[in-house]
Amino acid sequence: MSTYGKLFGEVIRELRIQKNMSLDELSNITNVSKSYLYRLEQNQRNNPTIYVINRLSTALELDIKAMEKLLVNEECKEPKEYISNIDGMLLNNTYTFAENVATMEVQLSLRDVIKSLEMYCIKQDLSREDDKALLELVDKLRCEVSKLT
Repeated sequence: MSTYGKLFGEVIRELRIQKNMSLDELSNITNVSKSYLYRLEQNQRNNPTIYVINRLSTALELDIKAMEKLLVNEECKEPKEYISNIDGMLLNNTYTFAENVATMEVQLSLRDVIKSLEMYCIKQDLSREDDKALLELVDKLRCEVSKLT
């Protein structure tokens, strides 16, 4: 099957049909809701999580790297509005950790870690205080994530 020029959802649907699988069966195998899978196939959803991508690649016997290329190709077809800062990206999306939806506290902690890591990476002279500050933010994120489970 050629995937050139096809959207992610179209490829998922074709692979499912080739394997004589219903949406119900794919949902049961992947542990992803039937409605979500339907929206993916209809290209109403175009940002599946790595969890969903991994489950689909296993169920449909498609290499995860191939799935990644499909998603990258889809991104190139229709330029989307770009988010100009980390706050907009992290705070306007939904994330999951250990299959639980991240709270606002987790998102804020993640944002702080990423911003600190960015500064850490571009700083010329690093000190132990820089290391300590970054590790403290990571510990705070770990604590917030642990509250999800």
